[in-house]
Amino acid sequence: ISACLVGSEMCIRDSYYEHRPRIAIMQRQVLKLNDKVGLHPRMKALMPLWNAGQMAWIEGVGYPRPILSHFRSMDIWDSGSNSNQFIQDGWLSRVLPRYKKGLHGIALNKGQAELGPLASSNLNSVTMQDPKNFLSQLRNIDDTPISRATPAIQHVSETQHQLFSVGDQLSKKMGKRPQRSGVGFSKGIFGHSLEAVAEMILSGVDAPVFKVTQDGFDTHSGQRGAQDNGLYHVANGLASFAQAMKQAGMWNNVLLVTYSEFGRRAKENRGGGTDHGTASSHMILGGRVRGGTYGR
Repeated sequence: ISACLVGSEMCIRDSYYEHRPRIAIMQRQVLKLNDKVGLHPRMKALMPLWNAGQMAWIEGVGYPRPILSHFRSMDIWDSGSNSNQFIQDGWLSRVLPRYKKGLHGIALNKGQAELGPLASSNLNSVTMQDPKNFLSQLRNIDDTPISRATPAIQHVSETQHQLFSVGDQLSKKMGKRPQRSGVGFSKGIFGHSLEAVAEMILSGVDAPVFKVTQDGFDTHSGQRGAQDNGLYHVANGLASFAQAMKQAGMWNNVLLVTYSEFGRRAKENRGGGTDHGTASSHMILGGRVRGGTYGR
């Protein structure tokens, strides 16, 4: 390494293999975005979007004075706060109410869905596993007038009314005959969630934001197997969603943005994994995205 120019392609490549002697991706397998940046081979499904200029790859995504606790760092990302601030509401609560009334967003996950940036008493947002189960559960809930007898009763009555109104919209748009995507999504949680989002959009559900989650990237050990699986589901899920939107003529009207609490360290550990790092790389996809690499 000392014999090469700092910052050159050769130096970067040699440093990568020195830091990850066991878990590195072989050069012949890398999906090259340019001379210095490449994707994991299990993300092949996204290459057509890259080649079409509809994918932006953003490097060095983080925040000052990073915190490497999963929970605290995710709170910072979800609230849009500084690392020394504690804000309860999600950052979308400072944006969406100015532009829209009614339903603001839906968070989906077959496991435990969290609202993240949609969390706020100022937002009309809900979590669900999928629309079908949500509608099935809401059959047992009646609408109720909002009572302001006490702050606690007001909160409960507003929440029940909010759930009922969301269920009413989903029932009218998707209850009997939802609009199918016509695309084969991958069979994991991420793919199923994105398929549900596609069907809600195509059925006319009026929500500006949808949040879906792919877990499994806390790879302190056995990184190659877990990361191979996770990135496969991310890439194939996003590619299928893009295909569904293109077929419906709506690809120019949607924007996909990824985020996570932090990145991983460059150097592998003894367990064949990597520990918590700081900045990470993320992507933005959409028909109106100006593709390319950004950041350092």
